Amino acid sequence: AAPKGNLVANNIAQKGTWDGVQDQARPYVTFQQNLIDQLPESLGGDKPDQFQLASDSAAYNTGFQPIPIEKIGLYIDKIRVSLPTQNDLQHQ
Repeated sequence: AAPKGNLVANNIAQKGTWDGVQDQARPYVTFQQNLIDQLPESLGGDKPDQFQLASDSAAYNTGFQPIPIEKIGLYIDKIRVSLPTQNDLQHQ
């Protein structure tokens, strides 16, 4: 069956392939408000591991909100009061 009714919206992609939709499926997919290679600034700036947009990026005009990088992965909070050490990881 054809993948009818799929919506791909509000994505940002800079450089490279981003959607991966096969040609035979493309007629059944709606693309809306995606910024593809349209931002003058690069994603990540000079550091390849930094994925924040510039604070004045045009993406924010579309309703895009910053990705909370500091909340991804392990971090200390009221539930996790310490992070595992390398020694802890080796003995699992």
